[in-house]
Amino acid sequence: MVESSYSAENLHFYLAALQFSLSYRPGTALIKQKAEEIYARFIDQASSEQVNIPYRVTEELNEAIQAEHVETDVFQKAQEEALKLMESDTYPAFKQTDNFKRCVH
Repeated sequence: MVESSYSAENLHFYLAALQFSLSYRPGTALIKQKAEEIYARFIDQASSEQVNIPYRVTEELNEAIQAEHVETDVFQKAQEEALKLMESDTYPAFKQTDNFKRCVH
């Protein structure tokens, strides 16, 4: 339902970042690789699922991922921005749809 036209990339990113924060240990090669994959899929300008987050958050995130050690909370600020967008734009728009009305009745 959300995928049809309500910025599904925000939800997909939020969930991928949440899973990342719960699944990987700092200091491992795998955490850096997975962070780079999430960045490429959702943050990079060339991504087809790019989330709309402020430039400064994108830059901070890019620097953090390029660092030698990536932390599990590396996507936290970007997640907060995606959540703000979902709360202020995506969800209110979805609430106006027939799909939403069918779910609640």
